[in-house]
Amino acid sequence: MSSYTTQHMINNILRKNSNKTLSAKQLHAHIVITKGTFHNDNILVLSLYSNLNLLHHSLHLFNSLPSPPPPLAWSSLIKCFTSRSLLHHSFSSFNSMRSLSVPPNRHVFPSLIKASTLLKHPKLAYSLHASTVRLGFDSDLYIANALINMYAKFHNFANALTENAGKVFDVFPQRGKYEIGSVKKVFDMMPVRDVVSWNTVIAGYVQNGMYVEALYMVREMGKNGNLKPDSFTLSSILPIFAEHVDVYRGKEIHGYTMRNGFDGDVFIGSSLVDMYAKCNKLENSLRAFNLLPRKDAISWNSIIAGCVQNGEFDRGLGFFRRMLKENMEKEGYVLDTNQVLHDVDEEQKRDLLLNHSERLAIAFGIISTTAGTTIRVIKNIRVCVDCHTAIKFIAKIVGREIVVRDNSRFHHFKNGSCSCGDYW
Repeated sequence: MSSYTTQHMINNILRKNSNKTLSAKQLHAHIVITKGTFHNDNILVLSLYSNLNLLHHSLHLFNSLPSPPPPLAWSSLIKCFTSRSLLHHSFSSFNSMRSLSVPPNRHVFPSLIKASTLLKHPKLAYSLHASTVRLGFDSDLYIANALINMYAKFHNFANALTENAGKVFDVFPQRGKYEIGSVKKVFDMMPVRDVVSWNTVIAGYVQNGMYVEALYMVREMGKNGNLKPDSFTLSSILPIFAEHVDVYRGKEIHGYTMRNGFDGDVFIGSSLVDMYAKCNKLENSLRAFNLLPRKDAISWNSIIAGCVQNGEFDRGLGFFRRMLKENMEKEGYVLDTNQVLHDVDEEQKRDLLLNHSERLAIAFGIISTTAGTTIRVIKNIRVCVDCHTAIKFIAKIVGREIVVRDNSRFHHFKNGSCSCGDYW
């Protein structure tokens, strides 16, 4: 099996929808058996493990390579560290790589630039940019996209780099002394751009309130014969019309999505739900929500928030309950009607459970507060067993900490468990 064949098999594994980890391990075992531990194909497998975000396997394989490992092995390991948000490990590995006199390749810089962005460390990011220029990698598509994203997220979008980014190039007079005063200038210097390049600039403009520039870039993107706005582009610009309550232009984008087959996209659908709700067109928002073939947490949160913003609090509560019901059923939760002692039929028992005061209080708290806010409820009698179980599921599904004080103790619910250990 040649390296070309190995790479072909890796590409096929990455395209699979399931059992990628098992397939990767089987390929690795086959290479070790047929070619040995030190064959170069093992480095290709390391890149596969990295793409699958398999840190343990990546480390194990990396440590088995002859010293010093080649640049591709280092870049694969650093990419995996960054993907797992082990950012200091990314830079520690890069320092080790340099101390062993292993020359960095172009594949290592996108991960390091992303890591510096996540660390919110501008000086480190500028230093990395300088390195790409010095090594002649600054025109690489993936590096340029990472730089655009990094610059877009640091401080003021248009002016943050006027002083610092210019210095990146001042130290390289042979490359021409010029200044990058904005992300757009970085973008303009790219010899090749893909849809990610355009989307990163557009999203950066939107995030920094530069809406005219964002819409201009969308129009320019449409003039490019090979590229058209995709679902990310459209979901990025819809918040502009939501903020300016411009439902007419929002409907134009909605029409474009339908004509181009994006109407079933969950990201665009959620953006449309949010846009219509903020433009006081709740019924349009409801229609956009109901047309979604599948609904994720963002979709549910958008329709719930939209109802509350438009004064339809009970409707929002209804959607919240629907969201919980669907997700809790997936998790295996079943109402325990044995907790209801009234002599009524099963359906009435279910209704009585769903209307226990602590559940209502938690529901109102979640839909009326910002994401991440801790919910606190005080109850003067003991929390029933079913509500206790339900609240564990709710805390896990919505990603909130919920504190309930009953007549026995405090219950701190987080990530699907309670501080009482289910004993109270």
